[in-house]
Amino acid sequence: MRILSASRGVAAAANEPTSGKPIQLIGIHAGASIIVHLRPAELWQEEPAAEELRICLEPLTGWAESHLKELCLLDAAAIESALVGLVLHPDGQPPNAFAVVRLVEDQSSQQLIEKLNLQRVDSFEQQVFENERCTVIIKDAKVFTVGPHGRAQEMADAAEFEQPTLASIEQLLEQTDDRRMLTVLLFRCSMRAGR
Repeated sequence: MRILSASRGVAAAANEPTSGKPIQLIGIHAGASIIVHLRPAELWQEEPAAEELRICLEPLTGWAESHLKELCLLDAAAIESALVGLVLHPDGQPPNAFAVVRLVEDQSSQQLIEKLNLQRVDSFEQQVFENERCTVIIKDAKVFTVGPHGRAQEMADAAEFEQPTLASIEQLLEQTDDRRMLTVLLFRCSMRAGR
């Protein structure tokens, strides 16, 4: 089991005092074995400390940057935080990725619907939408969840409560801080299973 966390432009040990709350997996699909929490608007700032941190954390930040827009559907500058859960498949298929996105600024549901070309799925109490690529649940003016197309029921079930994951990851969640720019939790065997 590994925990990696970074804050304020420098790598930080997991036990350093910080002011945030532990990361919660509300909105993340049950069984996620790799958890990535990042603060894109801070991490991709145009300032030397943020740039140095991104370089030090390669290739992780390169992966995050290239997949962030595809997964979260917006540019990094618009995203205050993104909590990504990867559900790996033992047969080597690409992982299913789910993300809870908190925006820097409020956006109306209609703005998000138009920007992402979404269609309402009427069979849910929540604001559930889909396009040809993904399913989106809009929680409020700042928060939405995104996951694979056709996974609306699972996402709706995960929208209000933390979902179970590996016990070792659940134990480490208490040591995390949602104010850190980047946190990664994974179980080493997960990496082998996802090849």
